[in-house]
Amino acid sequence: MSSSPTSYAAVTTPLDVKINAVPTTIRKRVLHIAVNESSNQHGGPRTPSGAPHFLYQGQDGTHEAIEVPADELVAIRDKLEQPKSLLGQWMATAVCGNDVMSSCSYSSGVVALQAGVASPAAFVVVSLVLYVYRFVYEEVVTAIPLNGGSYNVLLNTTSKRFAAVAACLSILCYMATAVVSATTAVNYLTVTVPETPLVETTIGLLATFALLMIIGIKESAVVATGIFGLHMITLSILVVVCLVFTVKIATIQHPEIIKNNYTNVTYPDVDFMGTQIQGSLGSALFFGFGAAVLGVTGFETSSNFVEEQQPEYVEYFVIF
Repeated sequence: MSSSPTSYAAVTTPLDVKINAVPTTIRKRVLHIAVNESSNQHGGPRTPSGAPHFLYQGQDGTHEAIEVPADELVAIRDKLEQPKSLLGQWMATAVCGNDVMSSCSYSSGVVALQAGVASPAAFVVVSLVLYVYRFVYEEVVTAIPLNGGSYNVLLNTTSKRFAAVAACLSILCYMATAVVSATTAVNYLTVTVPETPLVETTIGLLATFALLMIIGIKESAVVATGIFGLHMITLSILVVVCLVFTVKIATIQHPEIIKNNYTNVTYPDVDFMGTQIQGSLGSALFFGFGAAVLGVTGFETSSNFVEEQQPEYVEYFVIF
């Protein structure tokens, strides 16, 4: 044993012990506690039940000094210093981007029913609102770089009651989004494969993604990146085809198509508490904006996995 051992009690963490430093010595104490309520064998003060208040070190235990092996301390230090597997820019973007970008696939039809020809304007307003929220999310993530999203923010700014309510609402939102998305995907599949069982396939799809999350966010992020890449390619092809149609067909060959769209415009009527109200530009923008905002789900998930992202990569790419 070393002549000048270092007290292990003075060491805050095994990381403080260097390889070439003096080996740390700790003191091990073994106490054999014997409870005897019928006799006072120690001669000390007693509790009302008859048991002694304390035990004598020399009589009730042993004392020895042991040395902490240096290889164990090195192994602990290496394990603590091992870098955590964090998500890069594309993987972090894909985790929340799939939900955000997939909204374009189904929300456009819903917004068109509410806003008519004013649908593009409604989407532009929603995009501006999301861009403003970008600065709010940036400030929150910078100030509190912890997982939890809205729950963590409310927990540090309001009471636990409000934070718990936000957590419950978030859970309900995520569950509803997962069920609706899985059911919609299986409904699309039944168009191609009519004999596909709806309920069983939906449960299996949800169980598959739940298993990926249990395995780890790194593995699920890899799958999410593949889906995100395929989805972006599909939307890019759709945008190119629409531009080609607009320039070649609607502008050059049949210019009356665009002209008729914005001549003698009529907006969808509004059903307000069973009463039909004639649609106007204001009602189209108002209800179209509401439908578009409901369609942009997944934006709030960007702050739920901050600790799993590399510090220099934040998934604000998808917000832009």
